[in-house]
Amino acid sequence: MTLIESLAESPTTLRLTIAELLALSLPYSEQKLVESALMEASIRQLWAKAIRAFPKTKRRQHVIDRVRTETVKWQPFPKLRIILASSKVLGEKHPNLRQKRYRTNLMFRNVVFSETAKRGLLKIKSRGKTPSRPGGNLFFEKLSFNDSVRVRCNCPDFRWRFNWECESESPSALFGPKAPPYTPPHPERYRGPANPSGLAGICKHVMATGLALHKAGAIKIR
Repeated sequence: MTLIESLAESPTTLRLTIAELLALSLPYSEQKLVESALMEASIRQLWAKAIRAFPKTKRRQHVIDRVRTETVKWQPFPKLRIILASSKVLGEKHPNLRQKRYRTNLMFRNVVFSETAKRGLLKIKSRGKTPSRPGGNLFFEKLSFNDSVRVRCNCPDFRWRFNWECESESPSALFGPKAPPYTPPHPERYRGPANPSGLAGICKHVMATGLALHKAGAIKIR
């Protein structure tokens, strides 16, 4: 059984080292942000933008170890060079509140597939049988936090702070349709947008999913 298959079949508790948190929480320099703006969005870029959008928050990237990636379902689309990783993430525990589960989607683009096993490639089950491999196994190069990606989560943080902003990226960094616009029920009490900076980003559930995939050996952080 591959590491990816074991992650998909059994719950994984995420435990981060201080070094990993520091490596991922350090925001890009201004030069790197300008350079990355010319490229398709990646987990690293969206992570950095989320930090830049809310530099004073004590939540999000600081509380990733309080959520747990339970399962991951992999769907390869070799003709499109796409892999979709859909996960269920158990949210934080709060006093007197029911612990919620959220769904995240990370669609990786420009994936390098192979129908034959090679050193360093990861195995994944294809949706249908390939011509040369009746068993339907595919192999692909390990993904990276720098790869082109589209993301989505059904949590309120992503819905209200990053959904429209990810869709506004060029090209779009949003997986799926854009959410309906927010209409304040009491306009006189409206305190302004939830994301004043207008920067794209990701919630802690998407961050946790990315790190869980790294722990499973499917994604390189660097």
